Amino acid sequence: MSYIQSFLSSSIQLHISWILILAVLYIVIHQYRHKPLNRIIDIYLNYIPVLTHEFGHILFNKISGGKARDLVIVAKPSERDQTSQQGYAITQSSSRLSQIITTLGGYIMPPLMLFLGYLAVTANYPSIINATFNC
Repeated sequence: MSYIQSFLSSSIQLHISWILILAVLYIVIHQYRHKPLNRIIDIYLNYIPVLTHEFGHILFNKISGGKARDLVIVAKPSERDQTSQQGYAITQSSSRLSQIITTLGGYIMPPLMLFLGYLAVTANYPSIINATFNC
């Protein structure tokens, strides 16, 4: 257990050059996602952003009084080709305003998570998990 706690509480130093290299690599893989190996790598690279986006739809739907039915992440390359979707959330809104809030929530959630991550780092909490272990 102490090994897990020390792993989760360790800091990771990110350098801007690594971030830029990863960003360019991400863009190149996504641009050539129709090649066999890149199709699989693209799904893995997009998993967290798609999950965050769809979770934003569900969270804001629940906040605005709606009901979440399902959250789907499309993992098979063939299904992504057929549906032209990486994921989707099935929600039931209680009003027109709730539907607008639900729609916008998916697009607000990734920047909100980025901002929360920035706040965690500036408060000397490299991860939210670390913050819960140190309480």
